[in-house]
Amino acid sequence: MPQYLLHIPHVDRGLLSVESQVNLRALSKSVSMFDRERIRIGRRTGTLGGNGMTGGSLREALRWKSVLVGCGAAHGTVALQLGSAGKAHPHVLITAGIHGDEGPWGALAIAMLLESVPSRDLLGSVTVVPACNPLAMEADARCAPLDSLDLNRVFPGDPGGSHTQRLAGALVEHAVAGADVVVDLHGGGSWCVNAFAFSFPGCEDLAEAVGAPFLVTRESSRSVSHPSRHLGSRSRAGSAGSAGGAGAGRAGMPLSDYALSRGARVVAIEIGGRCPAENEWASRVAAGMRRVMQVAGVVARVDDDRPAMAPASAAPTASIHLGHSEVLRPSRGGVFLPEMRHEQAGRLVPAGTVLGRMVDPITLDTFQTFVAPFQPTALMLLRPAMAVLEAGAMTYVVGRVREESSPSPGTPSTPLPAGP
Repeated sequence: MPQYLLHIPHVDRGLLSVESQVNLRALSKSVSMFDRERIRIGRRTGTLGGNGMTGGSLREALRWKSVLVGCGAAHGTVALQLGSAGKAHPHVLITAGIHGDEGPWGALAIAMLLESVPSRDLLGSVTVVPACNPLAMEADARCAPLDSLDLNRVFPGDPGGSHTQRLAGALVEHAVAGADVVVDLHGGGSWCVNAFAFSFPGCEDLAEAVGAPFLVTRESSRSVSHPSRHLGSRSRAGSAGSAGGAGAGRAGMPLSDYALSRGARVVAIEIGGRCPAENEWASRVAAGMRRVMQVAGVVARVDDDRPAMAPASAAPTASIHLGHSEVLRPSRGGVFLPEMRHEQAGRLVPAGTVLGRMVDPITLDTFQTFVAPFQPTALMLLRPAMAVLEAGAMTYVVGRVREESSPSPGTPSTPLPAGP
């Protein structure tokens, strides 16, 4: 297998230790989403911005760091990759892949964001962690198979604990510490499409800037559930929420809650997933994150006529605010047949609309029908394709629209950039 090394100008590789060279190889392999040929560590020629940044995009200006975290016997350690640009405040941290089955769509959105922002517009600084849970990502599972702990339940972690606890500790030490703003990026991943974001007290402007189809307000970490607590299990064989499993009874909290406890401003995004419109969803998330960075003062608000680096960061259509939400699950195992396809994610449908059916795998007789419970019903999360499901598997997350933001049913809450 060929070995890839990042290009580092003005550094003699003969002066690097063997361990450093190995780490660089591991780093290079892990950032393929960010295009090896275009990532350069070092300065580029161009016009200097106010933060001392050179020309080009933030994607080209990133400097990558590899943090080794203990794992299994076969490899000993796994590399957690962090990319940073700038040194000033405010400092924004963007994380993706906390849950491995949320797939590479978060990393794609981060890459689109970084490509869209000229480095000369950077006023503060940014750190990105596109794959927070590498072993879970590799297994396409919510949790790393080594300890089956939910990474989003164990912050601030434990440097002497199991793999997932050490991973959380590394994220706290090398990423969360010093962050003024945290963008906690989630998504539907490999089996569903999501279309909402969470708004935290004191961070409402950040949530509105995302431009999510739906917004769910968390009054406090105690009274309202965290994104993944609310959504429950993502894997077909996983535990629901934090109950049961290897992680039961272990102290910890979600990343968003921990960042809030440290005084950071936070927005949690649950948008996108595997579907024919996955690139459009990723582009929408990227544009929303750029607006968040502008609102937070991390990048400049510019209204100039220079050629745009996609995606655009125009003002978002207002999000629809939701009150009560509900998870729809099958009463027993069977085959799921959807009536709502990926185009319906982020839309409102009238009460009584048939969303999908559960059928017997042998006779195909229907034994359960999922029906929209609210007038209108917000489709926050849906499964867009036929699937074999166990009893209790998350199938839809639906919400009730607050009276003050009730549009007409049957219309998209916020159209996708290119219309999926």
